[in-house]
Amino acid sequence: MILTDIDHGLLLGIADPLNPVLAASFTLPFGVMAHAGAFDAAHAYFTQTGYGLGVLDSTTLAAQGRYDADLPADLAARDMEDISVDGGRAYLAAWGYGVLIADLTDPLHPTELGRFEFPFASAIEAHGNRVYVASTTNGGSFAFSMYRIRPIRRNSARWSRPRLTT
Repeated sequence: MILTDIDHGLLLGIADPLNPVLAASFTLPFGVMAHAGAFDAAHAYFTQTGYGLGVLDSTTLAAQGRYDADLPADLAARDMEDISVDGGRAYLAAWGYGVLIADLTDPLHPTELGRFEFPFASAIEAHGNRVYVASTTNGGSFAFSMYRIRPIRRNSARWSRPRLTT
């Protein structure tokens, strides 16, 4: 068995050790490459390179849910660097893309509330209606921004997406 850093597993058939064959492939319920974590009263949340957010029970660490971000196939865009949890939302810093905001109202089924581009996002912190994002590159460039998120209002059918202002 081979566990990849993009949360997939491969099972090789080795009846003939000199000529292994792919017997099966599968998605792992929780990844092998978490970059950052955050907690609330009942859950642990981890950023997962390759897909987005893993949700675990904070007592047993049993996998309970996941959010698969719809991002470009390029692995740099899918490199989840940091997470902040506040007010029933998870804020994910995706280094090659920007910021993703997930609704944690039902932690077993996180859903996307919104996103915005912020190249090289590497650190994030959210408090109330403010999100602080910092970026850095391997060459040493550094940027910092603060965004205000307008309140998310519940309507009869679903949550409305947050609007961002700088």
